[in-house]
Amino acid sequence: MVVLNKGWPSRKTHVAFAVGTGDAARAEVRSTPGSQTVTYQDVATLARRFDVPYGGVVFRLLALGMISEPDTKDLLSDRRQVAARRYEALFSSESESSGSRSSNTVESKEALDLKAEVVRLAVEAYRRQVIKKDRLGSLAEQLNLPELSEAKLLELAEAAR
Repeated sequence: MVVLNKGWPSRKTHVAFAVGTGDAARAEVRSTPGSQTVTYQDVATLARRFDVPYGGVVFRLLALGMISEPDTKDLLSDRRQVAARRYEALFSSESESSGSRSSNTVESKEALDLKAEVVRLAVEAYRRQVIKKDRLGSLAEQLNLPELSEAKLLELAEAAR
C-alpha cells in the first residue's frame, strides 16, 4: 500500500524474545524525518487504487488517525487538489486510450502502473530533497509519457513540498 508506515508515530518499539534465556530485548527505531508525511500524491494514488474520490480518502485517513486536522485542511486546499487532479490525469487518460487501441490491455496497464510508481517515487524523493531538479527532468524524459514534460513533473514535485 502507498501510505504504508506513513501517518503513524515516528518512533516504534520492537521487542524480541530470546527463547534460550527467556529474556526480552527492546529496541527503539525512529523513521527518517519527513518520511511520515502523507502527501496529495499518496491520497491520489489511494483514490485511484480503490476508485474513490480524493476527498473521501482524505477524510478516511483523518478518521483512521493517520492525519491531523491541519493535514486534512492542507490536503483539501485548492493547490493540493489541483496537483492531485493533474497527477491522476497523467495515468487515467493514458490508460483509457491504451486499453482501447491494443489487445494487450493487461500489459499496458502494468506498464502504466509501473510508470505511475516511478513518478510517485521521483516526486517523493524530490520532496525529501534526495534528488535535484536536473535528475527529475531526466526521469521525465526517460518515462516517455506524452503528457509528462520536465516542467510538469517539477510542478507536481513542488506541489508535494
